[in-house]
Amino acid sequence: MSIVATYTKPSGAVLDFSIDWSTYLGSDTISSSSWSVPGGITTVSNSNTTTAATIYLSGGTAGQTYKLTNTIVTAGGRTDSRDIVIIVESTRVGMTTLIEELRSMANVGTADYSVAGFGYWTDDQLQRELDKTQQAWRTQMLNALPTQVSGSVIYQDYRFPDWLGPWIEDPTGGTAVWRVMDGTGNTIGSANYSVNVQARRIIFNSNQLGSVTYLDCYEYDLNKAAASIWRWKAANVAGRVDWASDNHNIKASQARQAALEMARYYSGLAGVQTSYLVRTDEN
Repeated sequence: MSIVATYTKPSGAVLDFSIDWSTYLGSDTISSSSWSVPGGITTVSNSNTTTAATIYLSGGTAGQTYKLTNTIVTAGGRTDSRDIVIIVESTRVGMTTLIEELRSMANVGTADYSVAGFGYWTDDQLQRELDKTQQAWRTQMLNALPTQVSGSVIYQDYRFPDWLGPWIEDPTGGTAVWRVMDGTGNTIGSANYSVNVQARRIIFNSNQLGSVTYLDCYEYDLNKAAASIWRWKAANVAGRVDWASDNHNIKASQARQAALEMARYYSGLAGVQTSYLVRTDEN
């Protein structure tokens, strides 16, 4: 079988996927179309025109890959098959807000362009760029802020330490990516507090009496991720050339230059980057 395209699909979405058979058909046309679909992903419906076959799919397990086979019978009596691959996205629930913000910074949709059958930029692809910038913080002491209530001082408002940046994976991702602990390292259940990640604060349901409290979390550099995506976009349009004809003068190369300028802009905002230098001229 020949794989003609690879697609990505969120597990909760119902989407359509098509194969354009016109290149293979010549002057022939499709009479009927059927699909072979593996277990784990569900066919909602399928249809065909004289030159294309379409299937609607739901479900699928996050992180899994499914190969589907489309078989057609033509008006001329020929039978042929082609495959498509569906990759079900495995975006972490705590990354939703960061991905939305990164889309705005990088000015990307979910299918701006495709390379070798892969469409760009899906949530999974953006998450991978963010993960390249991931910084794990462990046992970071929260700052307890006193509040006067009816003449008494209480401690319910705890703030993130100043060195933590603004882009932190949301606590909905669970204890694998977010954990609040007491002074002995025991996990404090999420039912005992509320979180505003953007405001960089945790509000406890009850007075904590100023007790020592720690935070484990993951931080990301959206400026660095945005710069990387703009460089990818520049590479995608690098082959475009300027051209002119009667009453037209197209500066296609400006798209690459604009993308590189945006990459430089976000690289500057990302700030100082660290690296290791190794001397090779001495033992």
